[in-house]
Amino acid sequence: MDEKLGRRSTHARMLYQGMWFTSDDYGNTGGHPGFLKGHIFSFQDESHPDGEMTEARLVKLLSELESSGFIVKYKANDETLYHIPKFLDHQKIKNPSQMRNPEFKESLRINSTNSYELQKTSPETETETETETEVKQKQKSLSSKLDDRFEILFVRVIGHLNQLTGKKYRTSAGNRSLIHARYKEGWAWEDFEKVHRIKTKEWLGTEREKYLRPITLYNPNKFESYWNEPEATGFSDKTAQRLKAAAAWVQSKKGGQDDRSGEICGPDGQVVVLPKG
Repeated sequence: MDEKLGRRSTHARMLYQGMWFTSDDYGNTGGHPGFLKGHIFSFQDESHPDGEMTEARLVKLLSELESSGFIVKYKANDETLYHIPKFLDHQKIKNPSQMRNPEFKESLRINSTNSYELQKTSPETETETETETEVKQKQKSLSSKLDDRFEILFVRVIGHLNQLTGKKYRTSAGNRSLIHARYKEGWAWEDFEKVHRIKTKEWLGTEREKYLRPITLYNPNKFESYWNEPEATGFSDKTAQRLKAAAAWVQSKKGGQDDRSGEICGPDGQVVVLPKG
């Protein structure tokens, strides 16, 4: 981890890594706190041990990242956005897709004062300008589109891993980012499934079982080597039972196929087209 990033708060690091996912292939992302909260901290409600991630808290995290130089705020077409200067240090983009957000230019940079007034999130104040409403609608539309295209993949990959390991990993921002990054490199659903099988047969029931986790399996420096390892032919009854249960779980989801053409069959059998790159 970057030493400078390591000095930031835990939630600031989570936000920064989550923004790699919400960004387009050029490191630009929508900047409305509600949009970022919905994609990165949707799991952190009032029941979470750390408390709910409110928009007010998220604004402070954005300011922390901005003051440290990790993100740059800019405004284009009446929208507030963020640019990640070192985006390509974290994400490998083989075939950049069409630019989804307005391009960042130094002339569009705005100062660190927050353009989304904190009183908007306060129960006492409900007034919003027309521009702010339009921004929210655009971000909501984009959020819905991303959810439709990727949610099935995230749920399926993490769900399959949980079936094999007996764990309860979640589709958190960090796990989504790892899966999304591997997908952008050209890896498909079947590749995740294969890596799960290979390492489960090798590690389940051993001292290395603890490494059957997203941060290890989907590591950019390890995923390809894991995929190229041969599958073991001899394994325990426990492993055989887990493999059988996982295969049945996939079948119950009507599996389908997520190949490199970008199509994945959802739980209801409907084909969802994932974006290229």
